[in-house]
Amino acid sequence: MSYQGNETFITIKQIIIRNLEIQRALQDLNAESFLQELGVNSIEFIKIVVDIESTFGFEFADDDLDANKFPTIQSLICYVEKRIHFNQ
Repeated sequence: MSYQGNETFITIKQIIIRNLEIQRALQDLNAESFLQELGVNSIEFIKIVVDIESTFGFEFADDDLDANKFPTIQSLICYVEKRIHFNQ
């Protein structure tokens, strides 16, 4: 499934870039990009989660506050979209 034109995908890419200490160009990220390869460590992961929560208006479940559960941008997108639909 391609998220390239998806608003959720673009927003999550912007959130990741905003929270990374190493700057990346938006177009350098795709849904299959591995967060760890982008330099996302545990602290940056929590910053990304907090930013996602505030942007999309939901909270991650405590069990999901584990960076290992979200190896790629696509895994974050799927989680966010499920939570958005769950909250509607």
